[in-house]
Amino acid sequence: MLASVILTCTLGEDISDWKIDFWEGGKSTKKDTLYCLRWTFNQLSLRCVYPHCILFPSLANWFILPSDRDSLANVRAVRNAIREIIRMRRNKPTNGSDLLSLLLKDPLFADEEILIDEMLTVFFAGSQTTAISTSNLLF
Repeated sequence: MLASVILTCTLGEDISDWKIDFWEGGKSTKKDTLYCLRWTFNQLSLRCVYPHCILFPSLANWFILPSDRDSLANVRAVRNAIREIIRMRRNKPTNGSDLLSLLLKDPLFADEEILIDEMLTVFFAGSQTTAISTSNLLF
């Protein structure tokens, strides 16, 4: 639920029920956006400790393993979903108070890729901060 709230505050609309392509084991299925975001972030975080990425940092840019190729396909699918939202909002601007509305007005974020990076960064940072805060409150 928290991830859905963060996604809505970031993008201005709830896309948690959108179904996007999700690759696992070399096969594509449709999963909801929040699942894809969580899984992809988790896999990319785990990838940082793969032996080939640690021992040979130049290999970190190459997606060698089958699970790496699935992760790369999932990253592309997530980025395409965010890109679609951005294009919809550019075609039909709103005066909302969400982050995307604010950034669309800023000329610094005219480049779509920078805007997608910013949206994903804020989502992941907010998700992690909220998860840690909730965990600390429980214990």
